[in-house]
Amino acid sequence: MMHTKNTRIYSLPRKGIDASHLASDLSGLSDDIELRFSILKDLLDQLDASTLETDSLRATIIKMTAQDLLDETVIIHRRSKSITNASALGL
Repeated sequence: MMHTKNTRIYSLPRKGIDASHLASDLSGLSDDIELRFSILKDLLDQLDASTLETDSLRATIIKMTAQDLLDETVIIHRRSKSITNASALGL
């Protein structure tokens, strides 16, 4: 019996991080962060022991994608905090 893998198609986040978008829409930043965390969680759910043992290329791609999403999320979060702090100071 042949085992078939579940493949998922993601609605990927926008290309890069647009600084003008960051300055104008804090609620959109929250949505961007939530989307990235949702994709990240799903990717990590796919990394089970059998994937790690039998499909190292797939595991490597999942790991690299997860790292990129986490890096982007940290950047978005830090920028949103900066914008919020600047707004609180009246800048």
